[in-house]
Amino acid sequence: MRNVTTELAKRSETRKKSITRRLMACTMSAAMAASMTATYAFAYSNNTSITGADKIINLLLSITKYAGIGLAVFGAYELAMSFLQNQPEAKTKGIIMLIAGVIMFGAPTILQTIGIT
Repeated sequence: MRNVTTELAKRSETRKKSITRRLMACTMSAAMAASMTATYAFAYSNNTSITGADKIINLLLSITKYAGIGLAVFGAYELAMSFLQNQPEAKTKGIIMLIAGVIMFGAPTILQTIGIT
C-alpha cells in the first residue's frame, strides 16, 4: 500500500511540474509579445496609426491581460498550497508568479494611461 501512495505522489508531482512548465512557457510568450507590442507602439506613437496594427496591438494587450489573470490565480493557488505543505521554494515560486500575473494584468492599462498605445 505504501508503494502505491508513493507512486501516486510522484505522479502528482510530475504533473504539477509539467503544468508549471507549460504555464511558464505561455507566460514568457505573452510577456515577449507584450514587450514587442509596447516597443512597436512606442516607436510609432507619433506617426499616423495603421488600423490593422492597432487591432493587433489591442489583441496582444488583451491576451497579456488574460494571461496575467491566469498566472495570478495559479500563483495564488501555488502560494496557498506551499503554505499548507510548508515548502519554502514553492512559496517563492508562488509569490513570483502572483507578482508577474499582477504586472501582466496591469501592463496594458498602464501603457494606455501613459499614452503609448
